[in-house]
Amino acid sequence: MWYRRPRLVAYVLIIAATLAGMAVAGASRRMLDLNVLHDRAPVAVALSDGGLRNDYTVKVINREGAARRVALSVVGLSGAVVEVQGQDGVDLAAAAGDVTTNRVAARAPAGAVPADTVAVAARLTDLHSGAVADRSAMFIPGGR
Repeated sequence: MWYRRPRLVAYVLIIAATLAGMAVAGASRRMLDLNVLHDRAPVAVALSDGGLRNDYTVKVINREGAARRVALSVVGLSGAVVEVQGQDGVDLAAAAGDVTTNRVAARAPAGAVPADTVAVAARLTDLHSGAVADRSAMFIPGGR
């Protein structure tokens, strides 16, 4: 009889709670994510046309079993232009179940260079499914 073994009941409840927690964590896990790391040296580069450039390392995290094509954009800085170093366009390849590292430059044109640090968001959009992942970053006007 199970009620004569309280320790056994406690162990079963602990294991059931642990399994339920793992199931919830697995079900709520984001399949597309990114990390944005601002390059520190130099913090910002003043361009000859009066604009300003900040460089970042963007890591695209694809937890699905299939490769993806994603588009990278910057939200929160008007007129910003995003360039991925070493390729044309802002479409990135995300290998299946892997982390892909890209060097990215965000440029603010001469008329839109902020006076102070601006909170921006890097946004990845899956070109096939439309899934979106955002990560906050800072645009620092330190190079003027």
